[in-house]
Amino acid sequence: MELKARLRAALYPLWKQEDGTLTIEFLILAPIMFWTFIATLAYFDAYRIEAISEKAVMTIADMFSRGSDYVDDTYLDGAYGLLKFTIRNDTDPEMRVTVMRYHDKDSSNTGDGTDHFHVVWSEVRSSSAGVEKELTTPDVKEMTDQLPPMGDEDRLILV
Repeated sequence: MELKARLRAALYPLWKQEDGTLTIEFLILAPIMFWTFIATLAYFDAYRIEAISEKAVMTIADMFSRGSDYVDDTYLDGAYGLLKFTIRNDTDPEMRVTVMRYHDKDSSNTGDGTDHFHVVWSEVRSSSAGVEKELTTPDVKEMTDQLPPMGDEDRLILV
């Protein structure tokens, strides 16, 4: 017991000493502050890129919905050029434009009496080889629950 009492008596002044506590607190908190700063920048940048992409797609979709001319390859190439200009952080964005028509069960000629979307046309623009394919009517049937409710013979532009 005497050894324990002597050891405690020797370490007690070191325990009560307050020199260097700021350094120890800094060593503990500096990595946490650094990680928080870097994470804040990363999250801010991710949300900024998402907002820019969403605004660019909304602009392209608005351009298609308000257009009164025929949509041909030149128009699609121009829209893709606008998308590339607007989204500067992605050097090779992918763009797919699909026009669909909705048929309700009373006017559909499918024979099964169900509501469905029919793909009128679909085009893809990208400079990379691994781009997504154009949408077809069976592809649209899988995503019907994600599309808005429509009236009979209404058209939908999906960008």
